[in-house]
Amino acid sequence: MRKEILVFFLSVLAIVQLAVAQDNSAGDPLCTDTGIITGQYRVFPAINGNTGLVMIPTGRFPLDKEIIFCIATNPARYHILPFKYKPVGEKLLSATFAFLPFMEITGTLVRPDNISKQNPDSIDTRWGIGDRSLKMRIKLLNERKIFPSMVFGIHDFFSGNYHQSAVYIAGSKMIKPVTAITVDIHLGYGFNVSKPPFPDTPLFSNGDNLPVSFLNGVFGGVSIIYKTLVYNIEYDCHKVNAGFSLLLLNHLGLQVSTLGFDRLSAGLSYRFIMGDPMIRKRLL
Repeated sequence: MRKEILVFFLSVLAIVQLAVAQDNSAGDPLCTDTGIITGQYRVFPAINGNTGLVMIPTGRFPLDKEIIFCIATNPARYHILPFKYKPVGEKLLSATFAFLPFMEITGTLVRPDNISKQNPDSIDTRWGIGDRSLKMRIKLLNERKIFPSMVFGIHDFFSGNYHQSAVYIAGSKMIKPVTAITVDIHLGYGFNVSKPPFPDTPLFSNGDNLPVSFLNGVFGGVSIIYKTLVYNIEYDCHKVNAGFSLLLLNHLGLQVSTLGFDRLSAGLSYRFIMGDPMIRKRLL
């Protein structure tokens, strides 16, 4: 555990140094929507691909027509896929499409680290290239002066793995305590799709691998934003996670997180906007 914490803080120091080294002439990365701060540039994918913090989803959305590709690591202790023998770490490859202002679609491929090895722990015969997951989020409410932004999400429908399946509502509300710092507060509730009425619906009728969905109950977190550097801390229904995210050159995202404060995860993402590269320039 000491080794993981040391590596985490060394990674954080490297990310902070990169943030300081960036050109500050770009101005405040937070853009506005009807007068309300939306902070689009600090939106990052969670480990499982959808817009969020470390593991949980939030009420935030990418920019309209934005596409985000991400690769992230997940430690064996907090594995997503069921294993017959000893669990192994995983790599998650995801693509998020915000092709409508009110809808986000994410496709995720979960690949165990031993997927190509021929041994009893390998799950090649069950998962092929990896476990495929499809997630959809719909914006219910834009953030206003009093009201938070609200999102309805459904993860991994038509899935045989309850652990990734989820139905939830999440909200996010920003406050700006000082000029240079923005705080984003997130809160959500996930329904247990392994219990009625969900197993009786066509969306979740064939899941039988894990008894409990990951997002099951109350979850939430806080983001502290300084320009393009973000510190996240969250409760994901099971444990407390924390991490840093940094956006470089408006396209490249770096993420380092600690899960349960005893394991590490790292992520790399790249984003661009379809059809209108000038959108990003107008926001700078």
